[in-house]
Amino acid sequence: MDEKKKAEEKWEEAERLGPYQLHEQVPQSAGNQGELYRATHETSGATALVLKPAAEQGAAPVTDWRVQLSGGLVDTADAGESVLARPLPREPFKGQKRPPCTRYAEVELVGACWLPHELKAPCPDVLYEYQGKCYLPAFSAKPPPQSLGQ
Repeated sequence: MDEKKKAEEKWEEAERLGPYQLHEQVPQSAGNQGELYRATHETSGATALVLKPAAEQGAAPVTDWRVQLSGGLVDTADAGESVLARPLPREPFKGQKRPPCTRYAEVELVGACWLPHELKAPCPDVLYEYQGKCYLPAFSAKPPPQSLGQ
């Protein structure tokens, strides 16, 4: 059996949550609302932390949480650098270009314009990650300086 088929069967056998294959469970502090797993995205191969919610009825969803890294939770890229996803902010940056975005060059996300990058996740520190792709915020160009009466 070739390696590709073995990898596909492994994906089918492993526990999954959405597009993520779950790996080892990550220890958490008291008061958690589910199980936290190191996971891999099925199409991009990006490493992620995935929260499998507790099965409690009526439990409020987690809207804001923090991750404290210790020991082996950080994946390393080919260059040996530590990689952790840098998600898009919840709102546009100050001075970031707002829609309408430049057609074919920019994408509208979280109410602002973003430049898609050819790199795929995991993204380097200067880029932001959204659905396995890397983006750079687009900023409006400042108008050229003008003087009166000339």
